[in-house]
Amino acid sequence: MVRTDRGTENTLMAAMQCFLRRSNGDDHASLKAHAYGPSTSNQRIEAWWSHLRKSWTTWWMNFFSQMVERAELDTSDDLQKKCLWFCFNKLLQQGLDQVRTSWNTHYIRRSRYNTQAGIPDQMYFLPESIGARNCKFPTDNEDINAMQAHVGYQSQDDYDIYFEAICQQLSLPDRSQWTADEAKQYFHRLMDIARQ
Repeated sequence: MVRTDRGTENTLMAAMQCFLRRSNGDDHASLKAHAYGPSTSNQRIEAWWSHLRKSWTTWWMNFFSQMVERAELDTSDDLQKKCLWFCFNKLLQQGLDQVRTSWNTHYIRRSRYNTQAGIPDQMYFLPESIGARNCKFPTDNEDINAMQAHVGYQSQDDYDIYFEAICQQLSLPDRSQWTADEAKQYFHRLMDIARQ
C-alpha cells in the first residue's frame, strides 16, 4: 500500500497505484492500494524535502528566475520552453539521480513512531533481510503503456529531434557533459538558429 498526502502531484500517483493493483487478489488490491493521510505524520521526509530545497532546488529556481529577469527567457514562448528543456533536462536528471541515490542509500534509524530501521534500497529490494515480506507484484507492459498514454508521456518529440540534429551539426559535446553555464550558452545558440 502507498500512503501520501493530498498534494497535487500525488493524485496521479494514487490513481496509478490503484490501477496497477486493480487485479491483485489481496487485502491491498484496487482502491485499497492507496491511502491519503497528512504529511505532518511523516516529518522525516518533510524535513528532507526542506533540506533538498535549501541545498539544491532553490539554486535552480534562482538560476531560471534570473534568466527571466534578464529577458534571456520568455516562459510564455513554447519554443523557448522546449529548447530550455532540451538543454537542461539531462543536467537536472543527473542531479535528481544523485538525490535519489543519496536518499536510497542512507541509513534510517528506528524511531518511536513504529518505523523500520534500515537502508531504503535494501528494505525495498531485500525485505526479507529485515524480517519483512516482499510485497512487489509484476507489472504488465500494456498497463505501463496505458499509463504513459494517459499522462501524455513522450520519450522524444519533434523539438528534441530538431535540437539534437543541430547539436550534431555544430559538433557540440554530449548534453550529459554540459555544465549549467554551458547549457545556458547552448540554449541561446540553439534559439538563435531556431529563429532563423
